Amino acid sequence: MNYDNFLRFIFPDGMFDYFEMVGFNELSDKVEIYFEEKNTLSEEYDHDKLESEGLYEEVRIYDPLNTLR
Repeated sequence: MNYDNFLRFIFPDGMFDYFEMVGFNELSDKVEIYFEEKNTLSEEYDHDKLESEGLYEEVRIYDPLNTLR
């Protein structure tokens, strides 16, 4: 099943402009989704000199109320 359209519906607008889904695991009790930041700038920052400072370690987001089931 292709989850791309569904994920675009549940994640914030613009997220897929800056992040690419690189992994997806559907397990019996959870879904694991992996994103990597794209190395692109939005037009509003075209004229600024920016320097990458790196990213934080990966984060796990849980749905404790199981509302995504």
